[in-house]
Amino acid sequence: LHRFFTPVARPENQDGADADARAIADEALPAESPPGSSPTEAACAVSPGDARAAVAFESAAIPALAAEAVLEAGATPAPEAAPAESPPSKFAPGEIAVGTDVLGLPTTVAAAAAAIEDQPAPSEEPPGDWLQYNGTYAARLAQLGSSALEHARGLWSRRIPETAFKRSVASCLGAPPGREVVVVGVVHKELKRRAGVAESVGRLVPAAMLEASEAANICSDDDVLWLEDGSARVRLEVARELIARFATGLVVAALGCPAPGGALRVADLCFACVRSASPPRSVATPARAGAAAFVAFVSGLSLGGGGVSAHDDAFERFVRFVSDSAPDLHLLIVCGGAIQCASRGGAAGVGRDMLAAADEGLARLAAIVPVRVLPGDGEPTNLTLPQLPLHPSLLPRARRAPGAAFRCVGNPYAGEVDGVRILGHSGQPVRDLLRCARLGSPADALAACMHARHLAPTAPDTLPARPFHGRDPLVIADTPHLLFSGGHDEASWRWRPAAEGHGGAVGGTLCLCVPAFATRPA
Repeated sequence: LHRFFTPVARPENQDGADADARAIADEALPAESPPGSSPTEAACAVSPGDARAAVAFESAAIPALAAEAVLEAGATPAPEAAPAESPPSKFAPGEIAVGTDVLGLPTTVAAAAAAIEDQPAPSEEPPGDWLQYNGTYAARLAQLGSSALEHARGLWSRRIPETAFKRSVASCLGAPPGREVVVVGVVHKELKRRAGVAESVGRLVPAAMLEASEAANICSDDDVLWLEDGSARVRLEVARELIARFATGLVVAALGCPAPGGALRVADLCFACVRSASPPRSVATPARAGAAAFVAFVSGLSLGGGGVSAHDDAFERFVRFVSDSAPDLHLLIVCGGAIQCASRGGAAGVGRDMLAAADEGLARLAAIVPVRVLPGDGEPTNLTLPQLPLHPSLLPRARRAPGAAFRCVGNPYAGEVDGVRILGHSGQPVRDLLRCARLGSPADALAACMHARHLAPTAPDTLPARPFHGRDPLVIADTPHLLFSGGHDEASWRWRPAAEGHGGAVGGTLCLCVPAFATRPA
């Protein structure tokens, strides 16, 4: 599961499912705004055709399950075809391997550099392999790798010659010892305290759900960092405190010297360059020209939670606050946790009374100000990122709000209000990043995501996400003016300056963590 770029053999008769899954991946966010939405707003929503992706992946396991059923019934299975002969090895007998390529073959220092020239150019379509998550990491590296290399040249071009900027991880293995090189790849963090697959199977809990339910940090002093791409992987020798701050899935450029044993002794690291967003035009409310205009954020409303009086009183105060601020509010974004849900392992789930109470509360808000509702963890939608919008039939009263006052949108969400670009999610990526790295606070973790130009760097390794091919929709392509994350213990924010300005003016991004209203209403 941790070898990002290794193809997995596809079961037979899956051509249709393969084509369907690739077509679904092309429908990923961002999508055009649905009819009736504001012309300045676009939502990061995923097509309802995503449901077909789950069917395709479930059907891939059917032939294997059928074969097991035949063996258990005592029937004689059909004879297997003779295995094809393996191609001759490129390595001489007794040759010492100091690294490993992505197919698990030994790679010597000399052969690793020479093998680059023998590899065919990548094609647009995978050649008949059922590519699952390796396509996600390959797409992420393709989208961010060139920018990371460009940033590295800007930082270190006076320190090392142009020939030292390597085009693959394997090529750096053949560099002379003691001579600095730069290589770009995807980070893999080997977490020694991470629960193994055998443990999750023994507890009859899917590994993704098991890990998502564990809030404790799983870093340790024994963790190891690797850097890999489609050619090879190399262990990074870096300071222990720097290992703790990194996580799997980050695309970085590493400056360092090759070390014995196939490692890279790192002197410095950098991410893809973050350019400043274009300055937004001045914003004024229609009701009061010249007055300030605002976008409001709330998360964890937990509506329909059984009529707890303290929570009901807090919600009534919140409704009055929104009503009093309505002339200055352009939009209210509910970033996850709108509906009170049982725990993931609970049997109650979301009941009809819960949905009715949530529908009533959201309808009251939509009658005052335009509302956008993102799904959150445990709510009635798909588990994996990107999450589909809550189905409109769940909230019939709220959706009858006039015009485009109420809309269920996907998670993550991207929108634009009067030239201000807004991007964010319901908080799952930040919480998972805090499990896999030591970053201090949710605001620090959100700022790190902005620095790395990725909304959920730990997906799909420790955060459930569906596979993609050709493009990773969670890459931050256009720098937002505001990046938000919902469902946290307290309100916090960080200003993340951009590495490069727009038109000579250097700006940045406000990283905002929204507290869960049910636990911290004020």
